[in-house]
Amino acid sequence: MTELQRTGIDGLDRLIGGIPRGSGNRLMDFTFSLAHNIFRFRIREAGGKLRRELRIEKMEGATHSLDWLPFEITSKGIVLQV
Repeated sequence: MTELQRTGIDGLDRLIGGIPRGSGNRLMDFTFSLAHNIFRFRIREAGGKLRRELRIEKMEGATHSLDWLPFEITSKGIVLQV
């Protein structure tokens, strides 16, 4: 089992990025409704350092936090810092 699966995040293959909810674009809103899982990624500056973060916008069939979660990309893949 991978680190992502242990945390309940296993739908990266269904990632759709950059689609804001209620964008007014019917095609994008429709695509958002079809997706099973949606993750948002950002890079934020904190204390003079850049920090990668992700947020689970939508995960079908799972309860999840809407908080931004810090992560690192390592030789083992994405490692959440929770």
